[in-house]
Amino acid sequence: MGRNSYRVRFYGMALADKEIARVHSMEREVGNFFLTEANYPPNLKVPSHAHENASFYLVLAGCIAERHGRLTRECTASTLVFTPPGETHSNVTYDAGGRCFMIDIKPHWLRSFSTPSLNLDDWADFDDGAPVWLAQRAFREACHLDALSPLIIEGITLELLAEMSRRKTRLDPKCPRWLEQVREIIHAQFADRLTISELANAVNRHPVHVATQFRRSYRCTIGDYLRHLRIEAACRQIATSAAPLTQIAMDCGFADQGHFSRVFKALLGITPSQYRRNIGRS
Repeated sequence: MGRNSYRVRFYGMALADKEIARVHSMEREVGNFFLTEANYPPNLKVPSHAHENASFYLVLAGCIAERHGRLTRECTASTLVFTPPGETHSNVTYDAGGRCFMIDIKPHWLRSFSTPSLNLDDWADFDDGAPVWLAQRAFREACHLDALSPLIIEGITLELLAEMSRRKTRLDPKCPRWLEQVREIIHAQFADRLTISELANAVNRHPVHVATQFRRSYRCTIGDYLRHLRIEAACRQIATSAAPLTQIAMDCGFADQGHFSRVFKALLGITPSQYRRNIGRS
């Protein structure tokens, strides 16, 4: 088993420290966390390894395929992955390479508030929802550090851990099938002008009942959920294309670029153009 100075343990073949350093375009220690931005070249194969600390990583651009035993997950832009400490896995990039932002959590901080309800033993990935939005906020904070950044990163990471645990408990058989159908419709038609009445008619339920049950189960209103889906889709387009922001705004269901920019900044703290500059950093 090969050791290095980057809190990674390789099994068998290992990447040298200088190879890892070439991949890392940014690495900073901020309070109880190590924040890393990595640029993986095309067709890179990272051999079997494990991280010494629990970590989240958000794919910013490209695609990073992660293999855990017989399971392979292709992680594209705006995918968030949680990896528990000691979890053995390998990675490979394709022709486009990949970029990611990682939050590496110091173990003593986790131990200070660990509870039985906080399950950190399982690998998890997220394509949407609050965990992805939170990770995007953390990336924005990492790009513009100041004296309050350690506190902000700590708060975001606590929310990430809570959302991850909440997502697992949300897989509750008591959740009605019709509510899942509502969610599926929203995901399929997020760029359209949806109304609660239309959603309620689609599942043969009263609009008030749909709105109330949705908020109870997903902890946000249908409008908030739809708004976040549109911003997630916009982030993916910004990361994977050179399309004008006006076109991205229209594709994702916003009335105009001004509306798009206001909602984007309200959720992520920066404008779409600033996000594009951050994503394009080398």
